[in-house]
Amino acid sequence: MSATAEVSELPNNYDSVVDMKPQSYRDESISFESEADIDEKNLKKKSIKRRLSLLSKNSPVPGKKISIPLSISVDSLAKLIGIKQVLSNEEAKKVAKSFKLVPISNEGKDDDIFPRQISEKIASYPIRPPVVTIMGHVDHGKTTLLDSLRNSKIVNTEFGGITQHIGAFSVKVDDGNVITFLDTPGHSAFSAMRQRGANVTDIAVIVVAADDGVMPQTKEAIKHALDAEVPIIIAITKCDKHNSDPEKIKTQLLECEIHVEDLGGDIQVVEISAAKRTGLDLLTENITALAELLELHAENDIPVEATIIESKIAKGKGNEASLVVLRGCLRPGDIIVAGSTWSKVRSISDESGKMLKEVMPGFPALVSGWKELPTGGDIVLGVNNESEAKRVVSYRIKTSKEVDVASEIESFNMSRIEVNDKKSADKLVKKRIVRKGGKIFKQVIGTTDLTIERKTEEPEIKTLPIILK
Repeated sequence: MSATAEVSELPNNYDSVVDMKPQSYRDESISFESEADIDEKNLKKKSIKRRLSLLSKNSPVPGKKISIPLSISVDSLAKLIGIKQVLSNEEAKKVAKSFKLVPISNEGKDDDIFPRQISEKIASYPIRPPVVTIMGHVDHGKTTLLDSLRNSKIVNTEFGGITQHIGAFSVKVDDGNVITFLDTPGHSAFSAMRQRGANVTDIAVIVVAADDGVMPQTKEAIKHALDAEVPIIIAITKCDKHNSDPEKIKTQLLECEIHVEDLGGDIQVVEISAAKRTGLDLLTENITALAELLELHAENDIPVEATIIESKIAKGKGNEASLVVLRGCLRPGDIIVAGSTWSKVRSISDESGKMLKEVMPGFPALVSGWKELPTGGDIVLGVNNESEAKRVVSYRIKTSKEVDVASEIESFNMSRIEVNDKKSADKLVKKRIVRKGGKIFKQVIGTTDLTIERKTEEPEIKTLPIILK
């Protein structure tokens, strides 16, 4: 590394001004420390002194004798010693979590509402229909499968009824049981619901095309289902094609931690052809059998609890949202809250447009009367009256704004730290203080490389100009 050094002798007391720790390089007699490092040390010393001065006001008196019993609680010890340190809400939560506790902030707990605890007599309540999500890779037959199920066995289908997309539909199978399918745009909706804490899906059906095999979105769908701890059924579609190879797919699934029953695992596999409507009965039978093992009991005598599937502004009707009821019963006139909005239920309809007087657990519905559009995945909770709904929504909006402000402050602080780090790095590059022997040099360099080349001094040659005539 080339370097130019400007020699300037400093006073003898310079060592007392600048404290430099020698570091060994090519020449052990050479050591350096950046001015940025020196400034940083001074700032740290001032910061520490400031913090110590603040802590000293609440700190115990040194040398004071205290009597400690054989056993004492942490709270009593803190009072005995004289520690008056205050923790923030987030710091206190971290301490609680370290002891595997579930921290709940008391602030605002009376202004918000939460899902009710499951009844101890839940086994005595009726079993609701399972809610099933169909996921898989693009063009592997999800839409065709949903259409085949929808058009063949829609519950309460009326002649001449207009079919409307509400994001979910229910079908009645041959044995009389009902299954509710979510008809949503695949993985994004599933992930959004999970992020909002909505465990609306009971069973995930992963479709894999027999002529294409396991693809990237297939693996993504399997990962989502495994992360959500949702039971999985594999549906191998397009089995009517001549180049289909279901056995190859079963082997490929092993790489995704999916062990099917044919290979000694416990995950069911169904070979179907949605286009020719073959294997659909076997698929619904497997879903019904798995749902029986899950024992999906649900209370029907409590205020409604549901999950928003989709929302939209309907022409002539206003704000509408489709939902799936999970607990309780939903009726027209009920007051419900979802996220940061609420509704006095004006009307309830199913996919065929038929008006409903009530919706029981496990069934989907389209609800109108929302003040604002709710978001997919929001949890719907019933309240007693409009004043309670307004209070809950107001508190949630206020809390959301506070979280946004805190996030902005954190982002601003991080940007400031990055700027300061960059300034320190630039200052480190521009100037260093070098000690060589008993002298100190100021050296300007153009790189952060810590290797220092010693200055080679060439003997000065004196010249005498003369003129020859």
